[in-house]
Amino acid sequence: MDLHELDALEFLANAEHKQLAEWIIESIENGERDALTLFFSCKKLEKVLDILKDNAAFMSALEREISKYGKNATVWGLTIGQSTRTDYSFKACQDPYLQDLELKIKARKAYLKDLSEPTADALSEGVFVNPANPTTKTIISLT
Repeated sequence: MDLHELDALEFLANAEHKQLAEWIIESIENGERDALTLFFSCKKLEKVLDILKDNAAFMSALEREISKYGKNATVWGLTIGQSTRTDYSFKACQDPYLQDLELKIKARKAYLKDLSEPTADALSEGVFVNPANPTTKTIISLT
């Protein structure tokens, strides 16, 4: 890594989030940089972070550093915390009751999604159900 790259990393480390975003937007508006190249650069940093998170040696070193600060460390305006989460995969259970419920929930969600107006619920007398509330989000993907 050359000195120019180190200066860029130091700049990223020391700048506030809002400053970075403003700098990016300003450089696009001034015609100094193009949005696509800057988007690719940010995406590349995301991928680098993903690689680091998957690296056992890096994560071990990170955990040692976090432990120096207690449960949370705040550096450069970012707070990193360490916690433990347990997830369960229920597929291995082969529970027919759970599988049946999951299919019913999937079917019910499809039914509610297809509604165009409040409708009398066939399962509960005197109850009206509303259509599902769709949210739309533009997603730009980069792989």
